[in-house]
Amino acid sequence: KDDRFHGFGAWNCAEGEARVVRFTPIPCDFWTFQFCNIWQENFDNYEEGQGYLHGGSARLEADGTVTMVVAHRDPGVGGTWIDPYGHVQGGWSFRLIKTRGKPPPPVHTWKVALADLQREGLGLLGGIDPLVSGGVVS
Repeated sequence: KDDRFHGFGAWNCAEGEARVVRFTPIPCDFWTFQFCNIWQENFDNYEEGQGYLHGGSARLEADGTVTMVVAHRDPGVGGTWIDPYGHVQGGWSFRLIKTRGKPPPPVHTWKVALADLQREGLGLLGGIDPLVSGGVVS
């Protein structure tokens, strides 16, 4: 259907690094962003709420974006921290269901030193060009 979009991507994040992922949700009935290891086993941890976000659980930033920070420890800078549970690479899945009138949003990602992110906060990203996804397909 042309109102459903699904995209896949890959992530990597060594100890001492942070992978920041950001996108702006579009109007839709439901969206979810899920992280997995290299065997596509998701990080869904319902007790801790780790490994995924969806429209009902995401905290929107003041500008309407959703920011996720994949790191081996919580950098404490805002956004939603995603614990990779010791994994240093894997995949992700982004789904939007029953979208209304807009194309799917691009996904922006940055890889930065964890110490720099902790020291400078998310403002650090303003001086770094992101890697922008190739889009989400229907």
